[in-house]
Amino acid sequence: FFLELRTADARGLAAWKEGGARLFAADAKEGSTDFSVLRDVQNGGLVIGSEAHGVPKEIATLCEGRLKIPLAEGCESLNAAAAAAVLMFGWKAAAV
Repeated sequence: FFLELRTADARGLAAWKEGGARLFAADAKEGSTDFSVLRDVQNGGLVIGSEAHGVPKEIATLCEGRLKIPLAEGCESLNAAAAAAVLMFGWKAAAV
């Protein structure tokens, strides 16, 4: 599969959102939604923050939801690169 990858600051993400994109932040914290909701999103983007600090608040406020990856009991989290890979694959695999 093919995904377009972009980097953007808050202003760039806001412009993309104004153009109709739905933005979601990766967040392993309590209260986040299972990432399977992405299967219905056609025009969207995933925001991946740093492993230590997550997605900055300024950017998180632009996102319509926080998404988590269900993990096995005893597993605390994935690193940012692994989480991004799982989220992107899961999103695109669901669209097939």
